[in-house]
Amino acid sequence: MAYSEVPTASTEAIKFAFLTDEEVRQHSSLTVTDPSFLTQLGNPVAGGLYDKALGPIDYKPGESCGTCGEKSRNCPGHCGHIDLALPVYNPLLFNTLYKLLQRMCFFCYHFRTDRTHVEKAVSQLKLIMEGDIVGAKMLDSDSPSEYSDCNEGDSHNDKRAKQQRWTSFQFTELMSVFDKALPKQGKDCNNCQAKNPKISEPTFGWFQMV
Repeated sequence: MAYSEVPTASTEAIKFAFLTDEEVRQHSSLTVTDPSFLTQLGNPVAGGLYDKALGPIDYKPGESCGTCGEKSRNCPGHCGHIDLALPVYNPLLFNTLYKLLQRMCFFCYHFRTDRTHVEKAVSQLKLIMEGDIVGAKMLDSDSPSEYSDCNEGDSHNDKRAKQQRWTSFQFTELMSVFDKALPKQGKDCNNCQAKNPKISEPTFGWFQMV
């Protein structure tokens, strides 16, 4: 007799997020401080990329992991981290940063679009962060006065929204609001009327102003 397995559960949502500095250090087994791999005798350099805390070396079968004590067959390997001297941008966020720079004024430091569009975007983003996707979509047809009413939420809701992890669906809605409520403007700022430079698309992490 043949038996078939039937799934008893289904996935309702998937969450994606970047680890914070504290979370990276909690998962890390070693702070990498030396760019060297091995000494002249072929031993791992302490604090280097081959440090035993990250796992045993494959070509030394008898070596044990400095973190879990297991041999190479059973050790899963452990993460390390490097403390950077200066802040750096996450390359996965370059396109989002590019969109922001296209909409920001380099003179008054506000969005180049009208204030009503900004208020609408803020209201929709707050609703999305609280999980109210439908409410955010309904604001597309609401009057500007209702945007300000939505922005007058209590500080408890704001704090809860900041602490919440974003789902992939929320992030998709966020980018949709970003494009619709904060449309790409010309070089002239609608607030201070200054003419802004053109920003080129990121190339290997570099932006150029024309």
